[in-house]
Amino acid sequence: MISMKGTYVKALVATSIMIIMFSIGATAQEEKLPDPGITPDSPLYGLDKAMESIQGVFNSGNEEKS
Repeated sequence: MISMKGTYVKALVATSIMIIMFSIGATAQEEKLPDPGITPDSPLYGLDKAMESIQGVFNSGNEEKS
């Protein structure tokens, strides 16, 4: 038969483990993601894509140099 003190200790250990696991999970969620730049829902998205295309034309010969 398990004593009341043993049950209390088991509950305390289980609660401590759960608190540690939740705090580790919360810390992992705080990492910042890199800035995505201009996204497709932005009004400037078309201009951004046009600028990338223009840059691609001027940089097309640079692959051989590198």
